[in-house]
This record gives sequence, structure tokens and C-alpha cells, in this order.
Amino acid sequence: MSQAEKKNVLNRRSSKYWKWRKDPPALAALFPVGFASVSSYWRGVLSTEVAYWTRIIIFVDEPITSTFSPEYFSWSHDKLLDVRLTRRKRHHGRSHPDDAYERSRVEYIVTHLRPHLFRCRSIRLDLRNRSSVVGAVNHLRGAAPELQVLALRSEIADTTEDADGLQDLICPALTDLYVDPKTFIDVTRRGFTWPQKKDRSVNCNLSLGPYQPLDPLNVILAKDLVLSLQTPPASQTLNSILLRNIVFFPDLAIPQGLSIRIYYLTLDTIPGDFIVAVSEASSFEMVLNTITLKNCSVEEPLHFGANYHLNLETIADSGTLVNVLRYSDAKEVSITDCAGFDDGFLQAFGNGGPEGNDFLACHTKSLSIQGPKCKFSSAAFKHAVKYRPRATLESHPSDWWTDEDDWIGMLSGPVVPLNELDVFGCDTSFSPSQEEWFRQHIMDNGWSTSGCRITSLSLKAEHSESRINEEGDGTDDLDDLIDSLPESRRMPWDRSPVMFPSDQ
Repeated sequence: MSQAEKKNVLNRRSSKYWKWRKDPPALAALFPVGFASVSSYWRGVLSTEVAYWTRIIIFVDEPITSTFSPEYFSWSHDKLLDVRLTRRKRHHGRSHPDDAYERSRVEYIVTHLRPHLFRCRSIRLDLRNRSSVVGAVNHLRGAAPELQVLALRSEIADTTEDADGLQDLICPALTDLYVDPKTFIDVTRRGFTWPQKKDRSVNCNLSLGPYQPLDPLNVILAKDLVLSLQTPPASQTLNSILLRNIVFFPDLAIPQGLSIRIYYLTLDTIPGDFIVAVSEASSFEMVLNTITLKNCSVEEPLHFGANYHLNLETIADSGTLVNVLRYSDAKEVSITDCAGFDDGFLQAFGNGGPEGNDFLACHTKSLSIQGPKCKFSSAAFKHAVKYRPRATLESHPSDWWTDEDDWIGMLSGPVVPLNELDVFGCDTSFSPSQEEWFRQHIMDNGWSTSGCRITSLSLKAEHSESRINEEGDGTDDLDDLIDSLPESRRMPWDRSPVMFPSDQ
């Protein structure tokens, strides 16, 4: 038996010691609440089994007389509680969600939950309206020493009412907080801070969003959000921050010299202007490990710190990829399901632009490409793999980057050669001659003379209708291929003739 299992057995207050073996449990919404509502007999039988009431799911988009009783909380006695207030995912026939009284129902339930906060391990609210979250926050006060997860989610920002109360919730064990950014700004202004962790290995995760007010004039200020993210004590480092689907006021002025201590930053469906402003104004104090950009569009180059891992997911246009990677100091780059990863982008990545000196991701040593939405041709891919290291060697002698300290932190200069290249899950097809070329130059012993390695590449037979000549290597047709690209998918230098290094 592992140490964790021994600890769990000894802690008889944990529901995992009792009945729940799955997270979330199968049909948890039906059992035990649904059965307890059938008859007084079943109610009496189920109420005697303490473990059944350590995890309670209550629907708030219907009259709660059939889904909730204040006794449900007391039937778990002194055991730890996991509570979730949610809405039904599906409504069949004439059954429609009744959201008119959502806030009053939520407040009624949380009022009866408050005396049991001291033994709540997780509280999750998956609601329709932000007003219901505000109503719940007003009652979340007092000691909650066991609380680890507090999720206050809402779909619609139907109110800009200030949230008041969370700052009075004492939860030293809190590790995960999910809330809309307006509520987070409100409670931090009122004194909410992350609990000081005695164990430095335990860090907190913060997820903010979505927040799109019905009235565009009620959006939040970027500076208010960024300032609120600095609430952890100086010695406390957040594990991760996720910002998702947030609309900001057009004035994106952010004070310079901000310091945010986090390991993982994820920006999902966030305005590009905000991303640029944060990258220019904030310092991540060399603790930033990974940046993830998802469903974002950026029209200006970014300037994040050095030595991080960069994840790019579902980026639609190649211009955003160029702006993100132009001055990137990321050592590892992962591109997943990005339609912007096309032949135009590969031209910039592999050839360094028309002058051969405008490379992207100059400091990247590892590149991963995956997902069927990455639409690139085998010819352009081969050209990038073949000519990037050659052009790099011609433009910058190898002794320029023998010492990493010579290039770390530089925005332009020597291009570090790729040490690892992963390609998988893409729909690109390769002709037999191209496949043979990769086997000879890249996949032979895992290395090529240029220093690139393909660790995972699914080579498929070329379709007969492909424009690439099956007998050639494909690079001779690259100019024609780029000329055929739609104007919107070309790099700026694609609109004029480009001279590629000779294939020797």
C-alpha cells in the first residue's frame, strides 16, 4: 500500500475512504438525491449511510423542492463534503430550464451550506448568471480549513454588481480558484489574498473567465485585472493562471514594471492588444515555464521572457504565428491544430524572409507540429527542414552559438539550430522520393548533417492529384506553390519574387 493510500485510510473523514470511487461518480445527480426524493422510506434508508452524502449535486434550474433538502448536508455528519450546484445539460420535450429564480435558489442552498463550510473540500458552482455567483459569494464567509477547490462559474455576465464576501473566507488549503475576472477584481480590492503556503511545493491555480457583459460599456479595465493578479504574497508563486474569453475596455494602458510570479500562463480567446500589452509591461521573474496561446489573434510582435515552453493551439492565421515567434525566446515550441501553420509560414520559418536574415523562433531548439488543421504541403515542409539549417550556417558561423550565453535574451542575431522536430497527426502526404529523402537525410540514425531530427513522422503515399512531381523532390515547385496561395495567407514577402538557396 502506497503512502497516499495509507494516509487516505487513516483519514476516515475523506469520502474516498467510503463509497465514491469515480470522479465524478456515475449518475451522481440521480443518486442519492434522486432516490431520496422518491419516498419517505427510501429517504430514511439512505439517510443512515453517511458516505452517500459526502458528495452532493443539486440542480438549480428547476424547483429545488425536488432536488434539495437542508438535511442533505447534516447527513454526512463530520465527513468531508464535495458540493456542486449546476444545471441540467439537456432538457427533453417540453422541459425547459427555469432560470428566473436561479439566484434565490443558490442563495438558499449556500445559506444552509455555510454552517458546514469548515468541512467542505470542494464547492463548485456551474451557473447561468453571474448575479447568482454574486449572491453565493455574499454568503461564503468564515473558516473553511479543508477547502481545496472553489469554482464559481457563470455563463452570462448579467450584472456588474460588486461581489463582497469572499475576502472573509478563510481557506488556507485552497489550491484551485475558478471565478469570473470582475468578481476576482472585486474581492481582491476588498482584501482577498492567496493563503500563505507553508509547503513551498504546493502552489495555487487561478482560472478567470468567461466575462462578456451584455452592455459593452461595462467591460473591465486591463490594468485592474493585471494589478489584481499581483495579490499573492511576495514569497508565493502561483502554479498557473488561465484567462479565457474576456472582453476588455479599449484603453489597455497597463503600468510598467509589473511582476507576476507564475509557472504556467494560458490565454484562451483573449484580445491580441491585451496580450501585447502584458508582454511588454510584465516581468515574470524567470519562473515562467510555459505560455499557451489558444484561439488568439495578435497583430504585433510579442516580447515575453526567455527560456520558456510555448504552446500555440488553434491559431487561425499565419500572421499571428509570425508575430508570436518573430522575437520569441522560447526554447521549445509546440504548434497544435493551427490553420495558420501553412506554406507561407514555412517559407518564413525555413528561409528567413527575402534577405535570409529574418528568421522566426531564433532560439528554438525543439519544434512540435501536430493536428490535422496544420495545412502544409510536403514540398514546403521539406524546403523548411532542408534550408533553415543551411541558411543559418551561411548567415551565422557555427562558433556564434557554441555558447548559449551569447544568444539568450537577444531579439535578433544567431539562429540556434533545431535539435528535435516532431511531426504527427497531420494530413500532409509525401511522395516516394520525398519519403526516401527524409529517410536518407533526417531519419537515418535519427540525425541529419544539419542537426535536425524527426522523432515521429507519419509518411503517407502522395495522392495522384497532387501538384508535386512524384519523381522530383518537390522543392523546385515551391515558387509556383506559393504563388498559388490566397493573398490573405501569404507572408508580406510572398508578394514579391523570393530567391531560395540553391539545392546543392
